[in-house]
Amino acid sequence: MKQLPASYRAFAKEVRAAADTLASTGALYAFRKGSTQLFFLVDPLPVLDAAILPRLIPEPRDKDGLKKLVGEVAPGHAVVLDAWLKRALTRRALHEHAPKAKGAKKRYGTEPDIRKVVAPLITALKKACEKTDSQGISRERLAALLLNELGVSRSAAGLTSARKDGNGAPQNGDGRAAFLAALEALGAENPRQALLSVRDLRSRLSLGKQQFDALALQLMREGSVSLHHHDHPASLPEPERQRLIADTRGTYYVGIAPRRGA
Repeated sequence: MKQLPASYRAFAKEVRAAADTLASTGALYAFRKGSTQLFFLVDPLPVLDAAILPRLIPEPRDKDGLKKLVGEVAPGHAVVLDAWLKRALTRRALHEHAPKAKGAKKRYGTEPDIRKVVAPLITALKKACEKTDSQGISRERLAALLLNELGVSRSAAGLTSARKDGNGAPQNGDGRAAFLAALEALGAENPRQALLSVRDLRSRLSLGKQQFDALALQLMREGSVSLHHHDHPASLPEPERQRLIADTRGTYYVGIAPRRGA
């Protein structure tokens, strides 16, 4: 009713009847929220899927952050955010993340909160490192042992070395092979995600930022991968922005996907 000229607002019953008729013919989509009927051009929940999920790859957000994001990318859809959030969690398109700090709100991301899942393991590993460090056992040897226990190869984990040219780009196929293997492993772990997190891929490799970025951009030019740019990189803190892929034009890429058949 608020969207209508004032002269039409006296005809509430007629307006509602017209909206119901349009919904029955498929011209509008009726969405029930409690006792209130909301009308959209199309089902609003898939609209939010497409608008929000790709933008949660770099960093989970709390509910206030989600509301702000909806206002930017899907105006008018904040009224169904609670319903969308419940559905996304049920479908496991979203996962709850622990608050960043005490007293902060829980956050939501497209991947499970891995640190929360393995928190006991990390605590035990830190204690074990105190002993191995004192015994002169290198962290690399310890990492190799852990990878073996996990059944992950050194190349897939990005522990192979690659020579670089003067620009930091790999000269041989080692870095490239490790990059593609890590990308394939990340995709296998997230089969429902068409777009994968650059940040998560970077964490799997021991490549420097310049080498990682140069290799990703080269693979994009070759057509082996697709890169998805961040819409508002200036809104990110500098440390977070540094974890994205940057090209010489100042474009920052937050998502990556292998191109099948490339």
